[in-house]
Amino acid sequence: MFNVAIIPARSGSKGVTNKNLRKINGKSLVQRAVESAKIQNIHKIIISTDSNSIKKEALKFGAEVPFIRPIKYSDDYASSEDVLKHAILEYEKILKRKISYIVFLEPTSPFRTKNHVNEAVKKIKNSNFNSVISICQQKRKPENIFIKSSVLKRYIIEPKNKFIRRQDMTNLFRLNSAIYAIKRDVFLKNNNFVVDPVGWIEMNEIESINIDTLTDLRIARILSKEIE
Repeated sequence: MFNVAIIPARSGSKGVTNKNLRKINGKSLVQRAVESAKIQNIHKIIISTDSNSIKKEALKFGAEVPFIRPIKYSDDYASSEDVLKHAILEYEKILKRKISYIVFLEPTSPFRTKNHVNEAVKKIKNSNFNSVISICQQKRKPENIFIKSSVLKRYIIEPKNKFIRRQDMTNLFRLNSAIYAIKRDVFLKNNNFVVDPVGWIEMNEIESINIDTLTDLRIARILSKEIE
């Protein structure tokens, strides 16, 4: 077994300038991501970045930066799948060794913990799951999602399950993008993070906060003082 955590951390960000180096309770998002991956079942932690500043931050906290991500995988149009595929193949070329399991950890989930990551890795190692993802409870009814054009149109026209009350939605969950654990061969074959059969780990609403905007960052900074 050779399991690798891959943390994508490019320099560009539309919503928050230098987002991955922003600090919450004294720790940058990069540092938090690296620290969440420091578990026994992960053998290497690498950062895929186009930035020397992020590289310096990653090295400071024990991650490896074995390559600098090319420009074509660092702009707003590069998909997470393309970034991960590049990182896998580039790192294997350098190491001359094949990876077994990938754990993909975006720095924008500051309240993800070692326990969450460890649970995901254990599940994918000790089960028949092709991928394991982190989820949190869905608070809004799917039928209340709209597409905006000249008029509003429902995104889901006739949902199979209509929920009258929020209390009836206890088994409805959404992807929170904090953790993706997947078999290396399965990912390269499907070019997808979520491949059936899918396992999950559940995270609560605060643990699932994702930093996309300055408002998200401000909220996370306030909450960190209460929970950390």
